[in-house]
Amino acid sequence: MMSRAWYIIRRLGAAWLSSVSRFINAAFLGGSTSESISARSYREPWPRAVKIINAALWVFGKDHCRTAWRVEVEDARKTLARNDLLK
Repeated sequence: MMSRAWYIIRRLGAAWLSSVSRFINAAFLGGSTSESISARSYREPWPRAVKIINAALWVFGKDHCRTAWRVEVEDARKTLARNDLLK
């Protein structure tokens, strides 16, 4: 039971951090609410930002920015696929 609770806490924490990143990207960096700072840093590219973010978030993986970008692209593809089914 405790492992399920820990899983939920981790998922909600990750979602909250992602929301904060998206807010900062949109409100202060002129980006989109659909994109995290990590993903945008990889896409732009902002090599200095990528180095700093990857170093700070090493616990989430070796190449966090690239992974964040790939996850967001895959989520967008899923959304487009769902929308095509609605037509």
